[in-house]
Amino acid sequence: MLKQHTFNRHITREDVTYWRCSQFAVLRCRARLKTKLDTLTILNSEHNHEVISKARKYGSLKRQRAEAEAAARASDPLRIDAKDEPGSA
Repeated sequence: MLKQHTFNRHITREDVTYWRCSQFAVLRCRARLKTKLDTLTILNSEHNHEVISKARKYGSLKRQRAEAEAAARASDPLRIDAKDEPGSA
């Protein structure tokens, strides 16, 4: 745990272990750590979610993911969805 965020072991090679945010699979969080013996290195400290301290309600991730995708589309002025193109139904 680092700053109340939890991490899962991803890969271990010799004396180096790579960790990724426990929300990687569900929220595609890109936060990463590396440990080598007793040394911790933060590879990416940015989480795309708040600290999650308790179990989520069933179905809440679909809503949260849809909101995150909508925010990403809104922040990318060059992105054009197929439904926004002329002549699409």
